[in-house]
Order: sequence, then C-alpha cells, then structure tokens
Amino acid sequence: MMWKVPAPVLSLPAGTYNTDQNVTVTCTDAGAVLHYTTNGANPTEADLVVVSGGTVSVTQSVTLQVRAWKPGAVAGEVTSAAYELKALLPTFLPSTGSYTSAQTITISTGTAGSTVRYTADGTEPTTALCV
Repeated sequence: MMWKVPAPVLSLPAGTYNTDQNVTVTCTDAGAVLHYTTNGANPTEADLVVVSGGTVSVTQSVTLQVRAWKPGAVAGEVTSAAYELKALLPTFLPSTGSYTSAQTITISTGTAGSTVRYTADGTEPTTALCV
C-alpha cells in the first residue's frame, strides 16, 4: 500500500476581499512538491510550483487549486479556494444633500488601483465612459 501525501493548507479562506491578497500554501510533508493553478483547473505536475510556506499572490478574482506530489506516494487531494476581489464602494464628498450653490463633487474609493466610472444622467456606467 502506498502512502498518500497530505492535502495542502491555504492560509486564507475563500471569500471576497477588497485588496490584493497573498495566500501562504503549506504541506505537512516536507518532501512534497506543490503544484497550483489559478483558473479553477485541477493541478498537474506540469503546472506552477510553490514551495511549502511560499505564497501565491491573488491580484484578481481566481479559483486557486493546489495539489501535493511526492515520489513513491499517491498524490494528495486538491485543496481549492475561490477568491473574489471587489473594489470598495465609492464615497462622495460632499455627501448627498441640498445645496444653495454649485458643488464640486469628489468621488473616491479606498481600493488601490481601482477606477471610478460615473454618469450624471442616471444610466449605468460602462468601461467606455471617462473618469
């Protein structure tokens, strides 16, 4: 009977996050080689490698799948987590209200690298609109 490599462990639970994340991947078998994908496909030994204790950077919404291999052992189970990155909702300054004079509105979000798109006519913003 062959020994089975333990499944890898991810430091960050699946979920929705507002900023880029670094996911630490570990395996209790020091000799295991950890292969991963970020497109939801089951990893193979031809896919990217992360060392135990190493990190995978999540900079967009992905499904991270990791599997451990070791010569002479059965490959471990696939560990999977879906990470969704969403920008924080925009804030408006000044806030909603009635004003007696024209106002300059500042629209911002706390999510680094995000782009705020808006319309002034009530239609849904698209990527074709300017900031």
